[in-house]
Amino acid sequence: MSSSHLHPDLKQRVLSSFPHYGHSGIVEAARNLFTQIEGNAEDDESDSGGLLSSLLGAGCECEGYNLRIVGHSLGGAIAALLGVRLYHRYPNLHVYAFGPLPCADSIVAEACSQFVT
Repeated sequence: MSSSHLHPDLKQRVLSSFPHYGHSGIVEAARNLFTQIEGNAEDDESDSGGLLSSLLGAGCECEGYNLRIVGHSLGGAIAALLGVRLYHRYPNLHVYAFGPLPCADSIVAEACSQFVT
């Protein structure tokens, strides 16, 4: 929700429909993966200096590259939720989830539709 790339009406719809639910195992797996590649999972607003930031950040080796996350089944669900956490930092992100397990309600799925396929 902190991304400036989401339409304000879409943000308002998501914010006004709390709470949202997700499978705890899938949410935890996405959180753990985020921690491994970006650092502190509790504070994903800060510039943590994680692996992705060191590759894709300003002046870094892969600056300007697009980020793609791909997963199938359980991996697709984890990829989608990881994408939700990363999108505000990497607006060139796109997630391709093939046959993902249900991991988000319809409102969150609609909010993510511009960067999750």
